[in-house]
Amino acid sequence: MKACLLSCLLLLIAPSVFAQECAQVLGPSRFEWAGKIEDAKLSFASGSSSERVRVIKCLVEVPGEQAKELLTQALESDEVELRRAAVESIGIMRLRSFEDQLLRTLEDRKADLREAAALALAQLGSKRAVDKLVGMLSDGSGDVRLAAVRALGALREPSSIPAIAGVLGDDSKDVVEAALEELSSDADPTTVYAI
Repeated sequence: MKACLLSCLLLLIAPSVFAQECAQVLGPSRFEWAGKIEDAKLSFASGSSSERVRVIKCLVEVPGEQAKELLTQALESDEVELRRAAVESIGIMRLRSFEDQLLRTLEDRKADLREAAALALAQLGSKRAVDKLVGMLSDGSGDVRLAAVRALGALREPSSIPAIAGVLGDDSKDVVEAALEELSSDADPTTVYAI
């Protein structure tokens, strides 16, 4: 969760730093991306693990259609950090064409990937994810449960309110606080009843 939040904060707080880093990968302007796609593919194919992750994170600066090939390769990788970067980028870019892959990632054995997929699906507004996200409220990882609460809150699906209320007794203080925030921010009167 912290890595995902850090990436999102970097985009919000220091976009110029992010832009400078991406300019090294993509060129100084996102409009130059079309001419840099082959360079990015080469860098992705032959670069170090950290370079490959950087290329994927910078894809948020380019049109989604042009990024799909590299995102697909990253999702199929054995490298967890690379897959996580792809999942996060897909969420930020709101690429609905990856919804099925993200839904499958909710069942990954790696908690980091389940967490990132939950948040990305919320960014996509995926109502198809609601039942799986409700199931994730009992995940063994507190970070995954927290992401599931946040994702369900973002999706605003009334049927998930009782499930969110059900985690008010969770062992994780962060999960409980997030559930209280999500329940109290919901304008639906059934929320009060659920609590």
